[in-house]
Amino acid sequence: MLDFNATYHWISHYEDNDLYQVFVNQAARHVPLSNFMALDFNPGLDEWLILEEQYMDYASDFDLPEINIHLPMNQGVDDALYAYLSEAGYQLAITELVSLSNYQAPRGKSQPNQLELEEITAASLPAFLAFQVHYDRDYGLTYQEEMQGYYQEAFLKTNIDQVAVFDSGQIIAAMQVIASRDYLEIDHLTVREDWQKQEIGRWLVEWAYSQAKQAEKTLILVCDADSQARKFYDHLGFVGQGFELAFSRPIDSDFKKQFYYQD
Repeated sequence: MLDFNATYHWISHYEDNDLYQVFVNQAARHVPLSNFMALDFNPGLDEWLILEEQYMDYASDFDLPEINIHLPMNQGVDDALYAYLSEAGYQLAITELVSLSNYQAPRGKSQPNQLELEEITAASLPAFLAFQVHYDRDYGLTYQEEMQGYYQEAFLKTNIDQVAVFDSGQIIAAMQVIASRDYLEIDHLTVREDWQKQEIGRWLVEWAYSQAKQAEKTLILVCDADSQARKFYDHLGFVGQGFELAFSRPIDSDFKKQFYYQD
C-alpha cells in the first residue's frame, strides 16, 4: 500500500519503535520535513502528553527549535486532544500524498521555441541554487541557508535529478525528481510567477511522468491539501492516496518549563 513512508526524507538520524519513527537532520534543524516524529498509532490526550516528553528528549539531544508530530495517514484527532493542541499554540498542517498512473497529454499544446528543459549540470547549478533562494527566503534566512545545503547535496546523489526550464539562459521553473525502488517523486516543483498558467508546470510533470514510465515506477508527490498546487495536480490527473495531519509549535521558554527542560 502506498503511504507517506514511500516519500523521501532528507535526514541524518533515524530511530523507530512500535509506536513511532523519529526523523532528524542536524544540518537542517529548521527544515520541518527533516525533523519530526511520525506516529504509528492514533493518540488520545494522555498519550500525546507522554509523546511530548519523549520528543523533548530528542529536542535536547539534537537542539531542535520546534516540536513536530505527524499522525498516521488518514487519521484525525478527538475533541479533547484538539482542544489541548489549540490551547497550547500548535499549528496544523495538512498534506496529501497523490499519484499519477495514467496521464493523457492534451493535444495541440506546445512550448515557446526559446524555452529549453534541461537537467542541471555543474555549470548550471549556481543558477539553480539562486532560483531556489528566491522562494525559500520567505521561511527565514536560516531555513534558506539549510535548504541550499539540501540542493547541493541532492545534486551529488545518483537517485535525484534536478531539472529546470530555461528562457534565454534564465531559469523560469525547476524541480527535483527522486527515485526509490517503486516510485519516482516530484519535489519542489516551482514556476516563476510571471510564467505561471502557461503550461510550464505541466511540461515538467510530463517529463517526470515519462521518466517514471520508462523506469516502470509510479509518479508520486506530496503537496499541501486544499492549495492551488493541489488543484493543479488534480487537473493533471493525480489521484489522492491519503492525507496526513502534522502539529507543530516552537520550543520556547514557556514550553520548556513544563518539562523542566534546561539548555
